[in-house]
Amino acid sequence: MSSSCLSVGLLPAACDADRDGLLRIVDLETRETFGAPLDCRDTEPTALATAVVDGRTLALVGTRAGTVRTWDLAGRQETGPPLATGDDRGVRALGAIEVAGDTTLVTGHADRTVRIWGAAGRTSPGRPLHGHTRAVERVATALVDGTPVAVTTAGYDPHPRVWDLATGRERGEPLHGHRRRIADLALTTLDDRTVAVTGGDDATVRGWDLHTHTRILRALRFPYRVHSVIAVDGGALLVGFER
Repeated sequence: MSSSCLSVGLLPAACDADRDGLLRIVDLETRETFGAPLDCRDTEPTALATAVVDGRTLALVGTRAGTVRTWDLAGRQETGPPLATGDDRGVRALGAIEVAGDTTLVTGHADRTVRIWGAAGRTSPGRPLHGHTRAVERVATALVDGTPVAVTTAGYDPHPRVWDLATGRERGEPLHGHRRRIADLALTTLDDRTVAVTGGDDATVRGWDLHTHTRILRALRFPYRVHSVIAVDGGALLVGFER
């Protein structure tokens, strides 16, 4: 299951794509689903992101068919034909960022590549980005010093990478610290600095300042492997771990 937090109108909400292929919107205040689910069963959701474009809240759904489908959540309608990534093994990870009114999508793939797309024209401005040694499983986006960047992780390749979305090139060296599989990735803000946070099978949570490309603080250590990391208001983290 994939999920993403967003606002629909003035309501805080969460968007969930479950294994049944249905996309549901949940009101975070009442914990109830509102509206009929969006049916993605024909392509099976594998990744999910949200974006606000021209005042519209959109759900971006990566699929096992290798496409990205875009839904207007207010109108409950698909906004055009799917974006075809050309990877028939599916979209493993998905992120989006808006810069100067234009939305850029970032997809991660089983062939170990990261791909950048213009949402309006549904085309890629360049070649796939190479560097990871395993399938790309997480994507997170942010503006860092005015530059749109994507941070990606790839499971048993334990080194996150940072990509400059304006140039299509890697930004600095891979981020070193983890010794085993990275399970999750989140971005947060500490002292007005954008920080990438990762958790993994080495039972640690680690952070990097994306402005200086350096590791911050000491690793947070847990009794068992970490499977999820979620950034919340105030610079806090929710961390899930298990035996």
